[in-house]
Amino acid sequence: MSTYKLIVSGYGGEITIGSVETDLKVILSEHTDLANCINAANIDWRDIDNQFHFFGPFETFAILLTDENEKDIIQINSEDIFQNTKEFEFKVECDIADINSENNLLMAISLQKGVLFEGTFDAEEFNPEKLLFKTIDNIGIGVGGFKIDRILKTIFYDGEEIMNTGTLAEEKEFTCFINF
Repeated sequence: MSTYKLIVSGYGGEITIGSVETDLKVILSEHTDLANCINAANIDWRDIDNQFHFFGPFETFAILLTDENEKDIIQINSEDIFQNTKEFEFKVECDIADINSENNLLMAISLQKGVLFEGTFDAEEFNPEKLLFKTIDNIGIGVGGFKIDRILKTIFYDGEEIMNTGTLAEEKEFTCFINF
């Protein structure tokens, strides 16, 4: 039995979507720079998440799989996974985000770059056909057409979820959207 390490790096971050109470709605609707308004008002945007909360890779990312001797087994990117550009086909299951955009919503995004997922799994011999990538597609609040097309929610190997045991990412940008 060998232990394999799977690392996902690139772009991703933390996304929250939540309903906004009337007092916060008034404050936010009076500002054009929502991110600065939230920071200046000491609002913890991570707690406004009753509709959706996620941390991990989205948009463009790369996956490196190594064995216990740190030998590269496979290097792939998000395009390889979702457009099947490699010699084998990756299994992908997609869910659609269930967000009630009729509420007064705040969508906050901390865009980060770095290692967004690191986990290990054991196997006799690695088989790429035993990898399963679960995604959530079309994350947004219906304002200005802004949405994130796809996030990588979980990764499974041979039916077992690979747990994320570490990240090392740096925030590159913080942005917010409202639908009111």
